[in-house]
Amino acid sequence: MSYVKSISIHSTIKRSIAYILNPDKTEDLLYTSSLNCMCNAEDAYLAMKTVYEHFSGEKFNAPCL
Repeated sequence: MSYVKSISIHSTIKRSIAYILNPDKTEDLLYTSSLNCMCNAEDAYLAMKTVYEHFSGEKFNAPCL
């Protein structure tokens, strides 16, 4: 039986992605996968930022920590 743990992350998008892709928590990324996205926190953040700016027509102003 699978077990899913859901926790709330109150942080920036970049930090959230880095937390989700932390190799220590995912047994060296064994439990992570992606569809049309990168499995690297920095690349995934930049891709999401680019898509947002393209489709919204606005600059992405979230803090980049």
